[in-house]
Amino acid sequence: MKHNKQGSRRRVQKSSLSRKDLIKTLSKFFAENKRKYYNARSITSKLDLKNSKDSVQNALEYMCQDNWIVAGSDNKFTWNNNNSMDRSHKVHPKKSFTGKVDMTRTGAGYIVSDDYDEDIFVHPKNLKGAMNNDIVRVEMSMIPGKRKPEGKITEIVTRALSQVLGTIRNSGNVWTVYPA
Repeated sequence: MKHNKQGSRRRVQKSSLSRKDLIKTLSKFFAENKRKYYNARSITSKLDLKNSKDSVQNALEYMCQDNWIVAGSDNKFTWNNNNSMDRSHKVHPKKSFTGKVDMTRTGAGYIVSDDYDEDIFVHPKNLKGAMNNDIVRVEMSMIPGKRKPEGKITEIVTRALSQVLGTIRNSGNVWTVYPA
């Protein structure tokens, strides 16, 4: 609280969050409180939001349509536990795109697609053996709190290289080629 010249207190006005920021705040809130049900009024008071109850309710309904959260009884919502790429990440509904793999030094890849504006990051464990310049189908997801979309390769459509020079290693019944 701030004091004016007469010494009386006046309340500092907080601005309400934009819809995008509100959804990001709500997704973090539900991710931290996965097993509890909340309505718009209780969320507004718990998070000390300046947004109206109706704007919070609209954001909750939007998140429910996109399967981030699930609606229960009495307009109460909870986190959707069935909505995940792997158990460590809760994600936005998945979309599938076809694009070209652009590998990094770390072994991760970015999928460059004509159908999507941003590059889609793919963790090395989700590459499914794809190599640089391969054409692949990727299942993309938006993880709340992260700016870049992440994905998981579901299919290698076309290989960029038909021949690979490398070393063959046997590990049990699995033979692997390590490119030179």
